[in-house]
Amino acid sequence: MPVTEALVERAEALAWEHGLRGYDAVQLASALTWQESVGEEIVLATFD
Repeated sequence: MPVTEALVERAEALAWEHGLRGYDAVQLASALTWQESVGEEIVLATFD
C-alpha cells in the first residue's frame, strides 16, 4: 500500500481516536483502506 497524504491523514485521525503510536496508526489506516478497496473483510494481525 503506497503511503499517500490521504493515508497519513487517516492514520493521524486514527492515532488520536484510538491512542495509537505512529506506525501502528499507519498499519491500521493501510488495512482499512485496503479493506475498502477490495470490498471484503480484512483481518490484521500484528505483534511486537
